[in-house]
Amino acid sequence: MELVFTPHPLIEAPTDEEILILGQSDPSVLEELHRAREGLIRASQEDPLRHGFDLDGWARIRDGVRDYNEVLALGGNRSGKTTGCAKLVMEAVTKNNDGHVVCFSQNADTSIKVQQAAVWDMMPKEFKKKT
Repeated sequence: MELVFTPHPLIEAPTDEEILILGQSDPSVLEELHRAREGLIRASQEDPLRHGFDLDGWARIRDGVRDYNEVLALGGNRSGKTTGCAKLVMEAVTKNNDGHVVCFSQNADTSIKVQQAAVWDMMPKEFKKKT
């Protein structure tokens, strides 16, 4: 049976040398490593709110939100600002039953294409029931 380790930016796969050594010495350990790693990746994709990974800057955003009324999150394109803020929004929504969460964007087009899409991707499946 061939084990294929899915590429992932945060969870390192074993090297070819490590795979060879484990495969020869204890194939069951290699299979368990593969199963556990693939399970972590699958869980992070299926439920990023509960099982996803936080980028380093997100902790600073959380600290800022806790300590101040406003937070300015700066970063280049594709640096994770939208995804991190979408996660903060969904955390607020799922942990607070009595309140309102409002998100603002530059205009309606970016709100729909970028911001709302990111919040939707972060939303737990049980909230995504279509009517």
